[in-house]
Amino acid sequence: MKIWQRHLLGRLFKTLALILASLFCIYTLMDLSVHGIRFFSGTAGGVDLILYYVRSFSQHLDLFFSLSFLLTTLKVLSDLAHHSELIALHMAGLSMKKLAAPLFAVALTLAVLSLVNAEWLSPQALDSIDAFRATHAKRKKSELRSHAQTASLGDGSELVYQSFDPKEKTLFDVFWLRNSKEIWHIKTLTMQGIGSFVDCFERNANKQMALIRSFENLQIEGLYFSDEEMLQKFVPFENRPLKTLLFQSVKPGADVSAIRAHLHYKLALALLPLLIAFTLSPHLLRFSRTKPLFLIASASLFLLVGFLTVLDGMLILAENRVLPPAISIWLLSIFSLLGAARQWIEGIANSLRRSKNDDFAE
Repeated sequence: MKIWQRHLLGRLFKTLALILASLFCIYTLMDLSVHGIRFFSGTAGGVDLILYYVRSFSQHLDLFFSLSFLLTTLKVLSDLAHHSELIALHMAGLSMKKLAAPLFAVALTLAVLSLVNAEWLSPQALDSIDAFRATHAKRKKSELRSHAQTASLGDGSELVYQSFDPKEKTLFDVFWLRNSKEIWHIKTLTMQGIGSFVDCFERNANKQMALIRSFENLQIEGLYFSDEEMLQKFVPFENRPLKTLLFQSVKPGADVSAIRAHLHYKLALALLPLLIAFTLSPHLLRFSRTKPLFLIASASLFLLVGFLTVLDGMLILAENRVLPPAISIWLLSIFSLLGAARQWIEGIANSLRRSKNDDFAE
């Protein structure tokens, strides 16, 4: 590795570590200002509190990595331009592609760390975070209401039920979403598929769900499930590991669209530093005496916030099957890559033109 590469990589990693530490402190202080009284008035120790915030930080590590890398890139490359170091590197014959290599190395490191965090660290920290919050939550006078639970069956249908009695092996207040045209409501349902007070609804010609038949007791055909499916704890899609999402995305089920949407969303967030490096490099590494650094910095922050906001909106569209998950999540990234590719082509063309002029002058 050459001297200028070690110098640039060292500055990038040092600045990145400083900004990440600053963001962690700001995040901790802001959360303590809201929940500090509840935490310190209980039995939370200092070590438990630190572990809680480290695990909470890992839940949003993709966003903090992207913001830190953006600020690091703006800081380091603007310093190079301000102290004329960038001009010296260009005069030494280094092309924009070579100068951008350390940036992509740092971005690739952050992308790998984000994938590792999404696979192992963040899902493992979920239970600890929930347990800590439950232990130090405010005691409410009224009892907490139990939420409805769901279970995806092997045939692609879905059960929505209020509660499950493991001793009697009975579900209570059940909705069986057989398909988009047929819904069953069952007051109590046994594991053998015997239901009591059963109502069947079907979509009529006016596209309205109408009651077509009712039964006091019925052996429901086509409804098969096991008690393991009912006892299995539902894990939100955003908290599942990448490997689990990948395996579940190829299996048929009612939640397959939401699973694929969150899989693509996690991958897109993890690869966001690479997109930032590809987009910013042509603007910050280009030789110019009148480079609008303030405009570039403000526009970059605005575009990052806008990108993340639109990406969240695309996730909602993919979850609700408005758009295919792959197209919904990656469409914005593809447009960003195409926009930056033009700047790269112009930068490489200018470098080739200058090298030809230098050869002609010699």
